[in-house]
Amino acid sequence: RVSMDVLCPLLVFTALAAKDFDIAHNGMLIMAGALISLGSGLLAWPVARLFGYDIRTFVPPMMYNNCGNMGLPLAVLAFGASGLGSAVALFMACNLIYFSVGIKILESGKRQSERHVSRWKFLANPVMIAMIVGTLFAIVHIPLPTPLFLAMKMLGDACIPLMLFALGVRMMDVRLKSWH
Repeated sequence: RVSMDVLCPLLVFTALAAKDFDIAHNGMLIMAGALISLGSGLLAWPVARLFGYDIRTFVPPMMYNNCGNMGLPLAVLAFGASGLGSAVALFMACNLIYFSVGIKILESGKRQSERHVSRWKFLANPVMIAMIVGTLFAIVHIPLPTPLFLAMKMLGDACIPLMLFALGVRMMDVRLKSWH
């Protein structure tokens, strides 16, 4: 919970609010990430119907590319710290689609009386709040005091190794005998 509710939002915010992050320069990447997520869902939908799979369990995982646990560390290893802002922008575009459209698909089988959640509740997620505030900082170029920004960045940077560690812990539970 600390990783997803504190460290990851700090990573997202500091990557977007950094002086060297240019939202206009990353606009095509953000749009491409959103289109890839949506396109994957659109391709998976007829496959699910063709094979009789439950759309709610088949389509959302096909839309979700692991830009977080795998993508962010790989981007940092491949492109260094200078590529982190772009990797976070891609991560946020994909998460925005997944947590809006993907969750809508998951809830589509519920009756109206079972849906107690507002369609905008996903924006209350700490990562989504960090994305919105970070994007605002990137657009308006709001400067933060350097000591505050560095403290936030140091905490956010801790998210990447913890994401790898959490992925490794989850992989310990994978059993290949029931892959089908």
